[in-house]
Amino acid sequence: MPSFARALADYDPDLLRIIASQWDIDLVATDRLAAADELTNAVLRQEAVDATWVRLPADEQGALADLMLAGGKQPYGHFVRRYGELRLMGPARREREKPWLAPVSVTESLYYRGLVIRAFEQTANGPQEYAIIPDDLLAFLPQPA
Repeated sequence: MPSFARALADYDPDLLRIIASQWDIDLVATDRLAAADELTNAVLRQEAVDATWVRLPADEQGALADLMLAGGKQPYGHFVRRYGELRLMGPARREREKPWLAPVSVTESLYYRGLVIRAFEQTANGPQEYAIIPDDLLAFLPQPA
């Protein structure tokens, strides 16, 4: 599974700033890769994850617990059927609609917090898309009973 840093390295600078704002982080770096590193270093700390966890509504904590019980990943289609769609947007549409302020689903909220990523993995049947909690982030989350 991709690491948190690897996932962020693929995100555009606007999305990195959105995720940072959800964690109350003011990014200094303007370069995409430097901003991804800065965000990774700020998020992957127990205090930061604990502060974010306690602010999550019960349905979002439940979705993360469901993913954790599945080993940190589920087929993306299964996850969105259970927790709602993620509206795909480019930077301009994101700026106009600000979906992180009024997410339409648990999936969308977790995505804009950087807690769940979308990634493809090779399977025996070819590539499959998954909803994933990166392993390095997973290590900081409270484990479900």
